[in-house]
Amino acid sequence: MANRNTGRKVNVNDAKRLSEEKISGQLTDEHLKMAVQSDKAVIDFFHEQIDRIEKAGRKK
Repeated sequence: MANRNTGRKVNVNDAKRLSEEKISGQLTDEHLKMAVQSDKAVIDFFHEQIDRIEKAGRKK
């Protein structure tokens, strides 16, 4: 999302480490901030779910 709207490339590891404060500091448009923060929240959620599934699979 950030790459598409700002033209700046963000690698996956950097995107994972982005905080809401850093996102807010880099973007000026409020709608774009909300869109990027929403994308980040979804990515974080799925990452947590994948970790839970992988841990459960290793226990078996």
